[in-house]
Parts: sequence; C-alpha cells; structure tokens
Amino acid sequence: MSKKWVYPLLFITTLLSLVYDKQISIAIAQNRLIILNNISLWFINLLIIIVIFLLMTALFFWKRNKRKWLIPLWASISLSAVIATILKVLIQRTRPFETLSLPLVQGVDYAFSFWNTSFPSLHTAAVFSLVPILDKEFPKLKWFWIPLALLISSSRVYLGMHYLSDALAACLLGLLVGQGILILEKRCFFRWKKKKS
Repeated sequence: MSKKWVYPLLFITTLLSLVYDKQISIAIAQNRLIILNNISLWFINLLIIIVIFLLMTALFFWKRNKRKWLIPLWASISLSAVIATILKVLIQRTRPFETLSLPLVQGVDYAFSFWNTSFPSLHTAAVFSLVPILDKEFPKLKWFWIPLALLISSSRVYLGMHYLSDALAACLLGLLVGQGILILEKRCFFRWKKKKS
C-alpha cells in the first residue's frame, strides 16, 4: 500500500484501544440490535468467508496475466493465519464474552480449545493480508474488499468474540504480512527475470 501512515495509525489506535477494550465491549453488548445481530452472524459464518476467498482466487485465476499472484495471495492468507495462531497460543487472551460474562448472541457457534483465544483475530488478519496485493493488481476491487474486511472484523467485535484491540492488531498484522509477501515476490521475480535474460 502506498499510504504508509496507515501502519503507525493502526499501531497507535491498537495501543489506545487496549486501555478502553473492556468498556467498549460492554457498551456494544448493552446496545445490540436484532438486525445487527443477524448481519454480524452472517459475516462471521466460516462458509461465507471460505466462499469469499475462493471467489477471490477465481478472480486471479480468470485473468491470465494475474495468475502469478495466486501463490503470493494464498501465501499471505496462510502466513497471516499461522502467525495469528502462534500469537493466540502464546498470549492466551480470553475472549470478551468469557472475561466480562457478556451474553452470547443466539446463533454464535463457539468451540473452546487451547488456541481458540482472543488476540489477535485470525479472520481479520487473513482478510486484511490480501489488501496490499489487491491494491497492486486490482486497485478498484480493494474498495469492495476493504469494507468487506471491516464488516468481517467488526462483526466479531460486535458479537463479543474479540476486543477492538484484537481486530486492530490483526488488521495491522494482515497488512504487514501482505506487504511483506508483495516485496518478497517482487524481489524473487526480479532475480528470476535477471537470470533468464
């Protein structure tokens, strides 16, 4: 992404949100609306997220000149998911609905396991890891993807699955991973092109 200010801004807002995380989660839980509950449940549905990622893959596959980005695309998703999972295991932050005894919205399916913790949000990290690649290859499409990524991450905060700082930190993580993969691909492709000529 060309706007480098996004990274320090996300870092600062993550630190600030750590101070007010509990108050934010409680305020959200006390002001839930049925319509927002239903929308949020739709956006945290794992099947929906898988379908979205598959459609994104199909888009890159459909355009022949974009196919070289399929490996970096999935490398971004995979690496951000792996890093997020490692951080979850190491940090072991309990989810807001557990710590604050917030009521779970009917329809939220939650499985307890040693890695299924709050910080950072794996879903958020994965969806935001695609933004740098989309910004480079499909700049117009990123304006569809960013709001979608925001809806997925904010839905998890709204339902009490994550604190705001979990989502902000995951957003930063995903963007950094995507940017790193982009730089790595550029360097590797440049070297390969140099060897070929």
